[in-house]
Amino acid sequence: ASNKVNYELTFFRMDFDNQIIPANSNSQFQRTNGGETLHQGLEAALGWDLGAGFSWKSSATYIPDAEFVGARRDAQGNITTPDGNRVTYVPEWVINTSLEYKTGNLRTALSLHHTSEQYTDVLNTKPITESTSGFFTGEIDAYTLLDLSAVYEFTKDLSVSASAKNLTDEKYIASLRQGIYVGVERSIDVGLKVKF
Repeated sequence: ASNKVNYELTFFRMDFDNQIIPANSNSQFQRTNGGETLHQGLEAALGWDLGAGFSWKSSATYIPDAEFVGARRDAQGNITTPDGNRVTYVPEWVINTSLEYKTGNLRTALSLHHTSEQYTDVLNTKPITESTSGFFTGEIDAYTLLDLSAVYEFTKDLSVSASAKNLTDEKYIASLRQGIYVGVERSIDVGLKVKF
């Protein structure tokens, strides 16, 4: 690290005995005990002062392994969760990067967020299908979102802000449960902050 560049790299390994996971195919529509799981990967972060008021910040999480350890069986001995299948809603990649600019009392940021594919059920079903009980399972496609934000501070006690989320109005699936839940469409927020 230096005055202009900061970085961090971390390896992680997590062994769970009883991990609680989303239960898409559970007719009770709740979270359930996923049993023993293994997660391991890398986390990296980088901050760079580009000069002239510009800076760049990025972070990435890479999880090549997020798997069930040991097969789960029902009362009849049928395998319900195969050994080695990927844990639900754990993408392999999560990446965030932003270009920020500061001049005087104004701060702005253009941010990009990427999430890779995710399985939504313990069988790691790929095509999106609806069960007889009305629950949807399948693989959620990767998606990338672009945001823009700005904050102007008039004083230490008064500031205004504005943000535009999902600038490109990306159409994506956020989750599958008792229906297909689409991600938030383009939105614009304006705020006023006053400290007393």
